[in-house]
Amino acid sequence: REEPELVGYVRYIIPNSPADDAGLQRLDLFTKVDGNEITVNNYLDLLTNDSAHDLTLVKI
Repeated sequence: REEPELVGYVRYIIPNSPADDAGLQRLDLFTKVDGNEITVNNYLDLLTNDSAHDLTLVKI
């Protein structure tokens, strides 16, 4: 299996937000946003809006 091109990380969690309620923590790592693998070509489109996202977390 090939490794993902990019891995994102959670910088901040807003208290009482859906991310906080879901148990996300600072520095959690993710490889997908809304089911789309993060790449050098799409990361800005995936992450630069104000809507909620589903993240695919990874453990290293």
